[in-house]
Amino acid sequence: MDHIQLQMLLTGGPNQQNKKEAFDKFDKEIEKDCTEYIKSQNIEVAPNSLVSTSENIARLTNELRIEMKFEQLSKYLQSAFLTLATDLEKKIDADQYESVLDFLLQLHDSISSLDPSNDISKELKEALTVSDRVLDIINSEAISKFIENKFYDSLSLYVLLTILNPGNSEYWYRAGLMARKCENSNLELQMYREAIEISPLSIGPRIFSIFYYINMNSLEEARSEVEKVDTLIQTSIIEEYEQELLNRAKSLLYI
Repeated sequence: MDHIQLQMLLTGGPNQQNKKEAFDKFDKEIEKDCTEYIKSQNIEVAPNSLVSTSENIARLTNELRIEMKFEQLSKYLQSAFLTLATDLEKKIDADQYESVLDFLLQLHDSISSLDPSNDISKELKEALTVSDRVLDIINSEAISKFIENKFYDSLSLYVLLTILNPGNSEYWYRAGLMARKCENSNLELQMYREAIEISPLSIGPRIFSIFYYINMNSLEEARSEVEKVDTLIQTSIIEEYEQELLNRAKSLLYI
């Protein structure tokens, strides 16, 4: 992939148009599926209602689309693509950047051919070939975006990393932390759970799960996580900052 191809992807050339058409197709497919599902529920509108059945269906369709994983995932992927394509050239050497460009072309082609009715994460994982070198570059850029307080960009890159290397619990954990910064509480907890499932002895994701439950006023769940962490640290090493966070969580729970 050369600079001309990259520029075409970023500034409305034919490849960019294909990318837009692909995402438009996904949107139409999602809307179609949602509308058919809602219609199958035989929605009725009260006789005196000012809202028509079609308006009700349109409203419910939109609500359902917002909740669908694919729509949000596609946005994260687009954000990650643009971040890597536009921000890395001056940060890494030419050889490294060429490796990233090759990956970006691969990512673009994979996104354009995705089927929203399938498991998107699995489909991308199978379609993409990525080296440890590129993974390290993406991770470094995600850290840089965090330092720059560009939390959505960092989150998007970590979401991409969880797809590229789903067995790395640290990626899921950091994605959860960025989701927390972006005030996306549902995604935050989901990421912590994935990190814990991959690495059950991890302490960090459990501690931040405690804060999540406290914020949601789910105090029983929070206390349950505290007990699990207390059990873990009997046989595991806990970092000093993690101990401070745990103490703070306990002070909130047991005032």
